[in-house]
Amino acid sequence: MNNSEDRFKLLGLQDPFNYLVEISPDPIYIIRNDEFIFVNKAWLELFEYKESEVLEKKFFYLNIVAPESQKLIQTKIKNPPDENSKSTKYQFACVSKSGKRILIEAIVYGVKIGETIAHVGIYRNLTEINDEIEKLSALKSGFLAQISHEIRTPINVILNFMELLKIDNINDIADTYEDELNIVESASRRIIRTIDLILNMSEMQSGTYKGILKELDLHKDVIVPIYNEMQGFAKSKKLDINIKLETQRTKLIADEYSLQQIFQNLIFNAIKYTSEGSISIIIKKNEAGKLQTMIEDTGVGISKEFIPRLFQPFSQEETGYTRRFEGNGLGLALVKKYCDINKIAIEVKTKKNLGTTFILNFPD
Repeated sequence: MNNSEDRFKLLGLQDPFNYLVEISPDPIYIIRNDEFIFVNKAWLELFEYKESEVLEKKFFYLNIVAPESQKLIQTKIKNPPDENSKSTKYQFACVSKSGKRILIEAIVYGVKIGETIAHVGIYRNLTEINDEIEKLSALKSGFLAQISHEIRTPINVILNFMELLKIDNINDIADTYEDELNIVESASRRIIRTIDLILNMSEMQSGTYKGILKELDLHKDVIVPIYNEMQGFAKSKKLDINIKLETQRTKLIADEYSLQQIFQNLIFNAIKYTSEGSISIIIKKNEAGKLQTMIEDTGVGISKEFIPRLFQPFSQEETGYTRRFEGNGLGLALVKKYCDINKIAIEVKTKKNLGTTFILNFPD
């Protein structure tokens, strides 16, 4: 016995390749002229059918495809891979005979049988993997929420006592320790902001954030409260911050939380990256007559080379121990994702050391 085929023959198996296909743990099938002409044991077990129910039944493959994947599969069947090309790979949802939903990854080859190009496919059941990913995602979300609570609680205590110190001892220690108190307060708020950004990015990446669309007044409901909140930060840096309202038509349909996050991040960054001068928040109509806002600053600006990476997570123009500005590189990445949720087009105009303008164009 000099080769594998001889050994298979000794076992009474004339075609070792058929045998390997049949015992494969992965479902394997062949479709020709819109009919299954072969399915292996693993395929029948996965979809809970008998061979007699499947083979040579016109368009039977549609019986196992979930409604949302029907169009995809019909397109794939009508356009089989070329026999000389590499395999194609795609994912789709299936339904077994008993109604069980299955997520499938298909690896499909084109094979010439007679004058017809047939589909030869191998399925991989991703359902269990997907379930595990969802469980891990839920575990991660719970862990982050718990960590957030454990950090926020003591930090909020610190902030509350800082306020009490300022009020109760204003005549005794405020002048002496005002800078130190402000530093502790700023550091505490920085920790809370970092936690918020990490949690928000986790929500966005896991797909668990669901926006709630409703009618809002961009000026009164969103920008003015954030403007009031940021006044202290701007004042601490001796910067002017102002709102220029150039239209009275400021109502829109949007998700309030994500809209607030967009402006909190952009206005916060405008103040953070500006050492002298001013920040302007302009509300107007653009050339198309649609609502537009501009956040202008006279800050450090952004280099032309960095702009393509501006909205990438954890991306910062200055890195390492020598960087001048605090931050974790999540703010603008979240801004872009929140803009996408609200169908807001965002662009930036900037020159290094000459300031930056973020422009938000709202949909109808």
